[in-house]
Amino acid sequence: MASEPLLPEKGAVHVAAQQGDVAKLRQLSGDQLREVFCGATALHLAAAANQLRAMDVLLEVFAVDALDQLGRTPLMHATFAKSAEAMVWLVHRKAALENL
Repeated sequence: MASEPLLPEKGAVHVAAQQGDVAKLRQLSGDQLREVFCGATALHLAAAANQLRAMDVLLEVFAVDALDQLGRTPLMHATFAKSAEAMVWLVHRKAALENL
């Protein structure tokens, strides 16, 4: 069962990323996948929500160290949210550690 989105008013891409809905993410266009909500991309939200499968899909669109509008990386979002699996996933994909 999918969890309730933290911010239900966000767009479909952000809800899908947060809930790990890979099928929905694969249906969206590149432009839709790049939408920003409250300064963050879907990759940032997926990292914070520990949604590794969604992160796999989103890494096809974003760099592992993509910055949100405040200059934060997905690894920073995962760290702040204490999403341990996402942190390991990102480090294994060469996320930069120097800004943590």
